[in-house]
Parts: sequence; C-alpha cells; structure tokens
Amino acid sequence: MKTPGSGRKAGTPNKKTAMVAEIAEELGVEPFRILCLFAKGDWKALELEPIKRTKEVQGQVLEEIVSPITMDMRLQAAREASKYLYPQRKAVSLSADEEKGFRVIVEDWTVKGKS
Repeated sequence: MKTPGSGRKAGTPNKKTAMVAEIAEELGVEPFRILCLFAKGDWKALELEPIKRTKEVQGQVLEEIVSPITMDMRLQAAREASKYLYPQRKAVSLSADEEKGFRVIVEDWTVKGKS
C-alpha cells in the first residue's frame, strides 16, 4: 500500500525531463517555438540564409530570394508541433469469438479508494 504523501508530487518533472529542459534553457533553445516558426515558414526569425536564384526574363537578369524552408519542412514541423497541442489517438482493435461474444466492463478508476 502506498504511503500518503510519498512519491513525486503532481506536475514535478522526472529527472530526464528536468535535464532536457535545463539543457534547452542553458542553450537558449525553445524547441516548440522553433517548430512553430518552421511551420509558419518564418526563415527570418529562425535566422536562416535565404536562397538566391537568378533567372533571365526578357533579356534582364533578375535575382529572386526564396525561402530556405520548403513546404515539406513546414508540413513536417506542423505535424510535430501538433503532437504538443492535440491528444494523439491510439489505434483500438477489438476481436471476439463470434460464438461466445464479448462482455464490456467499464470501471471509473478516478474514484478515490480504488487501487
């Protein structure tokens, strides 16, 4: 039986999570912010160098500045960032012997006193 008040308090990060957060803070890195800036395509805020392309149009050489962030990069960043904003759905499969059928039991484990 668990002793009341023992263990890590709710909301307290474990050692690994605390270490990761400490390293990110030490380096001045905000991973979620970076993902969001990539998803937005904001290469200037990310301090990335633009891609310069030249092309000839009607005898004139024009220089075009293009974002170094591709649409694939933006999509991947948005996909990764969404994991922090929305719950991930888990695949659920159910199989049963057709002859025997199946029984569903639902219990509320949030009620105090259940263990």
